[in-house]
Amino acid sequence: MTPPSAPVASPDPGAAQSVAGLSVLITADAYPPEFRGGGEEIVRRTTAGLREAGARVHVLTAGTPAESIQEGVRVSRVRGGRYALNAARRRIGRYAAAADIVHTFTYHSCLPSLL
Repeated sequence: MTPPSAPVASPDPGAAQSVAGLSVLITADAYPPEFRGGGEEIVRRTTAGLREAGARVHVLTAGTPAESIQEGVRVSRVRGGRYALNAARRRIGRYAAAADIVHTFTYHSCLPSLL
């Protein structure tokens, strides 16, 4: 199944001033090209908007372990499905220590993101 495509909205100029130069870690249980039902597309659009506004964005998600750059966004995947993020608290902690902002999209990554 292919995710629907839609243009990414241009960031609000006021928002661009507030995130430009910041490092943002986003934790989510899925991220493209994985497609489960649409939530991962919302995460992708959010990362695109943050990147366009000048933020350095890093996504930590589940899947086949890999490090990649997708559309200018660093993507790190931990082995396993969505529940794998519950066991990734140390890794999330390392990445969070280097970030100015940590944003989590799903409850599977919420608790480890708080630690």
